[in-house]
Amino acid sequence: MTKSFTFDGRIRSVGFAVKGIWLMLRTQHNAWIHAVATVLVILAGLFFGVGPGEWCCLVLAMIAAWIAEALNTDLELLAE
Repeated sequence: MTKSFTFDGRIRSVGFAVKGIWLMLRTQHNAWIHAVATVLVILAGLFFGVGPGEWCCLVLAMIAAWIAEALNTDLELLAE
């Protein structure tokens, strides 16, 4: 049986995602390095006047780094 879309369900999903990100930031030192690097890249992009296409590439690279860190954290927690 498939559950129907509910607003409350979406809110709970976002809550779980935020808890997971917070867990990663609390427990993984590399996540803090990624956070600092993300902020520095955004500030450098604003300072140097990066264009829309370049922003797309930068955002995709930052997303890839965060996804890799999250998957690494998940695998580490599963392997314990």
